Amino acid sequence: MKKTVFISSTYEDLKDYRQEVWELLESYEVNVKGMEEFGARSKSALQTCLDEVERSDIYVGIIGFKLGSVEKKTGKSFTKIEYEKAIEDEKEILIYLIEDDAEISIKHVDFGERHEKLVNFKKLLKEKHTVDFFKDEDELTAKLDKRFEELLSSKEEKEKVEEDNTYEAAQRTIQKFTLAPKLYNDQEVKLKVKFLDSAHAVSKEFCDNFNFRYGKTIGVSVEIIEPQDITSNLNKIILKEEFIEKYFQLELERKYVIGAKLLFTSKNIDKERANFFSYTRSNQVENPNYNPSLPATDEHGFINQDMFNVATINSNPFTSQIHNPRFINEYEVIEGDGKIILLLQELETN
Repeated sequence: MKKTVFISSTYEDLKDYRQEVWELLESYEVNVKGMEEFGARSKSALQTCLDEVERSDIYVGIIGFKLGSVEKKTGKSFTKIEYEKAIEDEKEILIYLIEDDAEISIKHVDFGERHEKLVNFKKLLKEKHTVDFFKDEDELTAKLDKRFEELLSSKEEKEKVEEDNTYEAAQRTIQKFTLAPKLYNDQEVKLKVKFLDSAHAVSKEFCDNFNFRYGKTIGVSVEIIEPQDITSNLNKIILKEEFIEKYFQLELERKYVIGAKLLFTSKNIDKERANFFSYTRSNQVENPNYNPSLPATDEHGFINQDMFNVATINSNPFTSQIHNPRFINEYEVIEGDGKIILLLQELETN
């Protein structure tokens, strides 16, 4: 996933510097945020900047010789407030200060009280961070280029290694669990999955065995993407009530990283799916009174003509009286686990 970089600095005095940095960062796989792209927004300029800092991963502070805009309420510069927001949100922070002997137009230098505030801000930055210094645009972009190459490549490699290690650990845990489930019961693993569109309510028997809340628990089929090569029996995940609403908001074709707990019961649960309605189920079974020496009929007494030719059937005066089905239907009433009804909450009339 692309990182987002926020460029924080005063604008008019460092416009050319910002442009060079912006062009440099566009060569990396990052999103760049800064005042150049904000345009007309209903929020204040400062609040817009703070929102963008919050959405960013990396804060780049470029400090020259001007304090910049100041918030009347606190007396702090916008740049300092942006920096404090980055600290509060624990962003990656890179600070670049212009050298004291750099060639700068006098109109881009503050004096008096504003100068004192800027000096104190720079002092704070030097105390809190390992800052870097620059004299011109080329030196700034060269140093940023080197830093970003180190920062992004090392982070991507680290994340890839961590991800691989996580799924390898999950695979080993699942292998142990399938061999000795009682020993490794209640272990947690990280998985990358796709949720499938096949949710169902979980039966009372199932809920009672795992101490879930009946009527507030569902089962969902999943395709496990990572780790690979694990048992196909783990193709379903149970969602307790706090996750059900989130499931219905998921994109079913998207991959998600989830944490899951491996649970085991020694009881063979006959019924996993809940059924809230009673119904009658029909099963075909072999007729215990079937006579193989007579023509076979269906349960209504119609002869199966595939087994006897027409002449045989027509020459037998008793065929119209034969009731000799080979298979009969056996009916079983399936009791529902509960009752689902509609309760009127609102009625619209024309």
